[in-house]
Amino acid sequence: FLQAMGSTIEGRMGVALVDPYRITLRIPGLSTGHIIDWLSTTPPDALEGILRVTIPNGRQLRWRLVQVCKVFGILRSGVDPRKVNLQGLATRYRGTPVMDEALDKLLAERMHIEGTMDLFRGIQAGIISVRTTVPGPLGLSPRSERDLLLPNWSNQEVRSRLESRLMNERVVFICLRCHASRYCRVARYSETDQRCSCGGLMSACAREGLAEKLAEWVADDEESTRNRMQRNAELVKERGLDAVLCLMARGVGEATATRILRTTRPNDRERLLRSIHEAEMQYARTRRFWG
Repeated sequence: FLQAMGSTIEGRMGVALVDPYRITLRIPGLSTGHIIDWLSTTPPDALEGILRVTIPNGRQLRWRLVQVCKVFGILRSGVDPRKVNLQGLATRYRGTPVMDEALDKLLAERMHIEGTMDLFRGIQAGIISVRTTVPGPLGLSPRSERDLLLPNWSNQEVRSRLESRLMNERVVFICLRCHASRYCRVARYSETDQRCSCGGLMSACAREGLAEKLAEWVADDEESTRNRMQRNAELVKERGLDAVLCLMARGVGEATATRILRTTRPNDRERLLRSIHEAEMQYARTRRFWG
């Protein structure tokens, strides 16, 4: 309901993340004043009607619609939902018994309409109070940090969160000469000595969780792996923090990092983050096709 009402502000649905402790709303233009107003003034009896109009526009219904279409014989049993045009399916069967059945199932199995109506009545009768407080740990959802593909976040917010995530990664460096390793947080990279204790200036880097893999790659005698580690170390040596940020991103390897850095001027953080974000989105779209 709140997501649907929020879409009336700037015409975008935004994203709602729900877990056992909180509801996180990421909708452009949304403020706490809007939420309090909707909870205080919306007639409880209008709730189900609003949901039946707005749910067909969201993602929650589409997977349920595939199940109903299989029951009705519209889709073959066993068809992969990822290969179905869900938006076209929802548009074609809007207002039909197929859509009504999918809506009924979704409302009955995943949503508690009567309980929400009681909540509205309690708020509007003064039995339940709604308070605005300063941000705290309870309001921070770990899920909101995982996915930067949410399409309706503002670009500035996405890149701010992306930069914060990359800066807080722990990175391991392994010297190509003596194979010694050292660790630091990305945010402190500029404060550390980039020279190895053996005097070497060429060190390959990766996320701390890949430390063992990186050690194997550095010690590998295969030419393709050796060339990849050489390229990794050259990027770090030539571009410093910019290269480390690229290599900390999801699905960004040496080839992609080289392409990003080739088209980005040194210290142009805004353009660098935009390119990293686009590379992460491309990786998320194609990762299921990778071996």
